[in-house]
Amino acid sequence: MTVLLHIEGLGVRYGGVRALEDASLSVRDGEIVGLIGPNGAGKTTLLGACSGFVAPSTGVVRFDGHDLVGLAPHRVAARGLVRTFQGVRAVEGLTVHENVLAGAHRRGRSGAFGALFGGPRARSEERLARAEADRVLVLVGLTDLADAHPSDLSTGHLRLLEIARTLASGPRLLLLDEPAAGLDHEETARLETVLRVLRDADVACVLVEHDVELVLRVSDRVTVLDHGRVIATGSPQDVRRNPAVIEAYLGPRPQEAHHA
Repeated sequence: MTVLLHIEGLGVRYGGVRALEDASLSVRDGEIVGLIGPNGAGKTTLLGACSGFVAPSTGVVRFDGHDLVGLAPHRVAARGLVRTFQGVRAVEGLTVHENVLAGAHRRGRSGAFGALFGGPRARSEERLARAEADRVLVLVGLTDLADAHPSDLSTGHLRLLEIARTLASGPRLLLLDEPAAGLDHEETARLETVLRVLRDADVACVLVEHDVELVLRVSDRVTVLDHGRVIATGSPQDVRRNPAVIEAYLGPRPQEAHHA
């Protein structure tokens, strides 16, 4: 598979504080890469550096062969690399369907305004955008709530709405920042299904998540950060057994702790 995202030697400093140092990570087409580590390890900072929201101090960030360092977030997103945030950014004045439709409009040249006042091309784009919004709502399981407003939704449904709106924009790579936060068991299962469907459709993902078992179930590879440095990269099985990861983050599994 082709390497879609290539990060090498990435460093980020805030004044005298080192948030990331010499971090490396790669993501191939259609691959899910889990990114885990303790609080403050630098996971969200790494996502910000990839998506244009954080300026790296050192290092390389390339997406599909193009250098992303210095690009504004909207230009990074236009290339097909899109991130979600821990805080959901739904527009309260719009319904669930309209929020997702707003994401779908990013794919066309005309946008929502052009669809209202443009010619045949703009109207064709609007039909395609609506069809894509409908498809994504089915995918994330929000069809029954299409006419609801964000204030009517549970925290879990708001998380799924954020993912749906991002998906509707047609990304090649999703950076997901704690998408399972606030989800109950059923909603987490739906999220897991969504991630697997995306992989089958060759949409790559970087998954930052504190639900480690979810990460280990769905990821093809896992990278572990601690104090801004990568301490392990490998298959979920290898990472689970890695002594450095166990010491820094996972801790011994119950049966191992019992025999320790």
